[in-house]
Amino acid sequence: MSSILDATAKRIKICARSQRWWDADIKARRRTAGREKRRRRHSEEAARANAELQKSIGQSKRRMWGDYLQNLGGAEVWRAAPYANPQAGTTVEALTDRDGKQANTSLEKEEMLRHKSFPPNDGDQ
Repeated sequence: MSSILDATAKRIKICARSQRWWDADIKARRRTAGREKRRRRHSEEAARANAELQKSIGQSKRRMWGDYLQNLGGAEVWRAAPYANPQAGTTVEALTDRDGKQANTSLEKEEMLRHKSFPPNDGDQ
């Protein structure tokens, strides 16, 4: 059965441009926003419909991303880590370990978290 499906079914590729978050609600809101835009250019109704569309898109993306991160396991956690970590150059507060040492840069924080999560064994160098 899998060989038949491989030969006949369209393969789905998940990439950065995939729109798995696009659902029936967003489709309906997009249709409404387009209709309002065509009816009355620069009207208050068109602006409201567009704002509702953008809000629902953001909510759907956040919900999809949250579900994805909640269901990760094993090696998938490390594959998603670059996307879940703050980007370089962003301002976040310093981390402090039990000894009172502060980590200010992202590299120091990463090292501190690694040592906290995976403490070295007695025989490690």
